[in-house]
Amino acid sequence: MNETFQLIILSLVQGITEFLPISSSAHLIILPEILSWDHQGIVFDVTMHFGSLMAITYYYFQNKDKRHKGTLILVKFLLALLLFFSLDIFIMII
Repeated sequence: MNETFQLIILSLVQGITEFLPISSSAHLIILPEILSWDHQGIVFDVTMHFGSLMAITYYYFQNKDKRHKGTLILVKFLLALLLFFSLDIFIMII
């Protein structure tokens, strides 16, 4: 099957399920299994979640009243990224 078509379908699933109280990551794994597609890999999954983060941040920065919340989302993301890389380096040292 066309890889571009698969990416479009998975992107739509990610966008729809991101705000539901269920794991959107699971959908990115289960859907290719059900449809016998190759798994796109962790980089694709992370890129999908990063795209969701950017869409949410863009939404909050469009409204001046919600700009503060958009800034908090970005700061929390950057702190989580810093923590991840710090732990990764710490684990590699041990």
